[in-house]
Amino acid sequence: AGSSIAWETSGNPVAIFEPRMNRNQDEDGEFHVAAYFHALILYSELNKGTDIWVGSRGLEKRPANSELKKRFSEWVDMRLIPGEHMALLESGALWFPNAGAVNPRVICERLLTGIDVHLNCLIEDFEWCDGKWKLSKRNSEDLGSFDAIVLAGGIASLDLVDRSDYQVNAKRGQLTYLSNNGGEGSNNPVSFGSYLACTEDFNVIGATYRKLDDWNDDEWRRLSERDDDENIAALNAEFPNRDFGEVIGGRAAVRATTVDRVPVVGADPDRPNFWMAFGFGSRGFLTAPLAGAALASEIVGTPNPLPMSLWAALSPERFRLRRQRREG
Repeated sequence: AGSSIAWETSGNPVAIFEPRMNRNQDEDGEFHVAAYFHALILYSELNKGTDIWVGSRGLEKRPANSELKKRFSEWVDMRLIPGEHMALLESGALWFPNAGAVNPRVICERLLTGIDVHLNCLIEDFEWCDGKWKLSKRNSEDLGSFDAIVLAGGIASLDLVDRSDYQVNAKRGQLTYLSNNGGEGSNNPVSFGSYLACTEDFNVIGATYRKLDDWNDDEWRRLSERDDDENIAALNAEFPNRDFGEVIGGRAAVRATTVDRVPVVGADPDRPNFWMAFGFGSRGFLTAPLAGAALASEIVGTPNPLPMSLWAALSPERFRLRRQRREG
């Protein structure tokens, strides 16, 4: 509904792209590792013309405490991802040579090449009629009829469904822009709980994480000095001897996060030809490419790239089923 592509959270100047691992090697870990390699292939295909990568390729992930440092070493020993994609540094940090910071807007524009895009178009209602979905705007203007709907609007998706069926929360995040890179030559992004990334014009530190009760009240877009202070404190704690200059701006956005940290992807069990893809939290550029490919395969009837156990783990119906099991 925005005035440009990547209007909301995808309008951030950078997004951190790094693997997420789980030493339990459960469905959550399996999905996120598979998503990482799927996204690597996609981003390689999209990286033509304007570079989708921001700063230098390769990301350093620093442990926030001794327990995490031990876990990093275990991940390498367990080869949760192949050795050429992950290395343990002498400092105890992990090095991911193919990870990094990406430009969200450029990726979105590449993905939408050849697609008919309608901007400033707020959907107010939809109705299943004669085997088609009829869409209308807030002023009741008819937008036409369509075979299927894919609801992929981030936190705004919850305005068009029964929120009680989905355990999704709004989390506000604020980035802080700084004028100086701290006096060191490297412009590789660094992840340490927070993250530091370098653009051509400024450096980005972020992002804060606060629950938001009313995402339709645009007051959350106002930059918060408290959040800037929180970001800078995290940066100074990690880099105590570097001068990153002054605050020159920032940006706030809202993430849609699920309680189990797995996105909501799949068919609506109550409506025909109605599909969902939201709840990606702060990992959309990691997990959305694989989730989108799996969703597309289900819609058109081609083989799903995910095994059925992982596809079921993304199901929009999982929250309802869990509630029914708890209630007996």
